Amino acid sequence: MNAYLSSEWIHEEKRRYYCAWVQQDLFGDWVLCCRWGSLDSARGGHKTFLCSTQEEGAAQLQKLDKCRIGRGYLVSHISHKI
Repeated sequence: MNAYLSSEWIHEEKRRYYCAWVQQDLFGDWVLCCRWGSLDSARGGHKTFLCSTQEEGAAQLQKLDKCRIGRGYLVSHISHKI
C-alpha cells in the first residue's frame, strides 16, 4: 500500500495536528485516511473513507485542506507521490 497524495496540518495555538492521505487498500479500492490528535500526547483518532476513484479522493483531500485552513491550521507538509 502506497500513499499517493498526503497533507499534514498543525494548529500551534491549540497544539493539535491533522493529517490525511489517499491510498489504495489491499482490495484495490481507493480510500481517504485521516488521523488527528494532540502534539503533546498520544491521544487522537483516525477514520477511513471509501472513494470510488483516486480523483475523488484528491477532491476530498482538497476539501479537507480548505476546512483545516479555515479552522486556523497551517499546512506543514504536502506530498504528491504517484
